[in-house]
Amino acid sequence: MAEVPLSTRLQTLARRRKQLLERSAQERQALADIFQMWERPARWVDAAVRVAVYLRGKRPLLLAGIALSLLRPGAAGKWMTGGAVLWRVVRVLARVRSMLRA
Repeated sequence: MAEVPLSTRLQTLARRRKQLLERSAQERQALADIFQMWERPARWVDAAVRVAVYLRGKRPLLLAGIALSLLRPGAAGKWMTGGAVLWRVVRVLARVRSMLRA
């Protein structure tokens, strides 16, 4: 059995390494594309989980909101509208603050 010269084995290894690097780059890009597609839905789920965790710790607040919506539906709508406006203002101010810090 003849032995393969070292330079031939090194060339074969170099070619195999190059192929593996190209393949891993393609797979990495495919994963990045998949993650990019799921990024927005994952953010929504993350936000929903954070709200659920927050509300779990604020049961009296949650119960008060439910009671208000059952007893005075019109008032609850006004509170929710005002809360939504306040939330938007807070988010805009947070974005402005982060832009000023950058």
